[in-house]
Amino acid sequence: MMGLLRADWIRFRHRYDLWIVLGAVLALGVLGFLSGAGSAKSAPGLSPIDPSMPSELKTQIEAQNAQIVAQAAAVRDLYIFPRSIVTILQQGSWLFMAAAFVAASWIASEFDWGTIRNVILAHPERGRILAARIIALVAVMTVALIVLAALGAVLPLLMPLVGSDHPSGVTPLTVMLAGFGDWTWCLAFVAVAALAAVVTRSPIFALILTYGYFLFDALVANLAVWKSAGLEWLPQFLLGTRLGGLNADIERASGLSEPYQGAPVSPLHLDPLLGLLVIAAWISLVLGAAYLVFRRADIRE
Repeated sequence: MMGLLRADWIRFRHRYDLWIVLGAVLALGVLGFLSGAGSAKSAPGLSPIDPSMPSELKTQIEAQNAQIVAQAAAVRDLYIFPRSIVTILQQGSWLFMAAAFVAASWIASEFDWGTIRNVILAHPERGRILAARIIALVAVMTVALIVLAALGAVLPLLMPLVGSDHPSGVTPLTVMLAGFGDWTWCLAFVAVAALAAVVTRSPIFALILTYGYFLFDALVANLAVWKSAGLEWLPQFLLGTRLGGLNADIERASGLSEPYQGAPVSPLHLDPLLGLLVIAAWISLVLGAAYLVFRRADIRE
């Protein structure tokens, strides 16, 4: 296995297109963060107060202005360390798409170029070949997440802001939970892309199939037929829905979000542990299917 991992690392080092994609995604994260911080830095629009106004109206406007100032300070808090780390991780959707691109391109290109034959001749156990490739992909995306989190800690130094006096509530556990959410999304995209790659053997079609699956997942989850049939609970077990539910669970667990006006949690909401088990079952099923397809693939050895 270690020999396969070393070989995969050597291959990845020479895939400059994959490095460019990862670099572009990190650059998008930086630009998105700086853009948001720049918008938060701009002064909020306050209603002018005329001294000739009635005292009641003046008091009302002053209260509204104070609320606007407090809301603007709360927005600036998002871009101040350590909250900035969680903010940039919550903007990691581009990283999920990059995970799919890297996985689809890296695995399917072996078929497209015919190099998969040489790999199988050197290592006949196909299961280990696929496992090593998945482990290498997950390791690369983990490093990308760590770099993204580090950027979230450094970028506030480039654009310092003054926030509110409220504590951020961000702890190392909060950062780890946010990173775990992004990591799980990346793992899901890698798994689906790996299955699409071994089925289509084409980087382009594998990528289209991966993105199409998650789009189809979202469309199915929002069909009105579930409510009319009394099956509102069923879409909660779809992979994309559960990944979105994982993000909501992490925000609630870390105290970064609160229910609106004390609204109760929806009865359709799954227990966080059950949600994780559903995600793990989906990913295991997809990776198992990828293994079966790859093991039975007609490749001349």
